[in-house]
Amino acid sequence: MSYTIASNPPVKDSSQRRSRWSDLFDECRAVPGEWRRMVEPLSKATAAQIASDIRNAHTRDSDKARLKGFLPTDRWESAWGADPSDGNPAHFYVWLRYVGPVKG
Repeated sequence: MSYTIASNPPVKDSSQRRSRWSDLFDECRAVPGEWRRMVEPLSKATAAQIASDIRNAHTRDSDKARLKGFLPTDRWESAWGADPSDGNPAHFYVWLRYVGPVKG
């Protein structure tokens, strides 16, 4: 009995897909100092983790970041929680604010 067959893998599309995180961070950079809430609801654990990743992005190696689109000099503030305007208790959100570049 054989467990494999001869076969070439599919050819991947060479165009690179842009991360939605890159677009989200670009959107927030366009309005520095303004708090922005993500539109997509998240689980409690995911919202907490993403808020932490955003808040601490400037202290981490950008090659190891879980979210793509941070610039090496970016400084962010973030918070997470339930939005009173959303009555679903399972929905949590991330608020973020672009502070500007990290000062040397």
